[in-house]
Amino acid sequence: MLFDEVTSALDPELVGEVLSTPRNVSSDGMTMILRAHEMQFARDVADKVAFFDNGVIAEIGVPEKILAAPNPIAFVLSSADLFNSAFQNSWLLHNGLLPAR
Repeated sequence: MLFDEVTSALDPELVGEVLSTPRNVSSDGMTMILRAHEMQFARDVADKVAFFDNGVIAEIGVPEKILAAPNPIAFVLSSADLFNSAFQNSWLLHNGLLPAR
């Protein structure tokens, strides 16, 4: 099952309700792909997490390892709620983690 940003534009009360569906699906053993910015939810439910940068996997692994000490690209991408995309790209470029175009 594919979930794409199921919590975007929801108020905090609804987020918990909406996230209960993927949790139930996960506990039933169904395979799912979930695109989200909810890092705590990823920690709780995922067997594997992946960070993408411009359509390419920047990092992949078990949540305990990846979310505890992500590489610099994954760290910035996981902080999407703190930074806008323009800032992310300029930070990555400034730190030599994004190729100059």
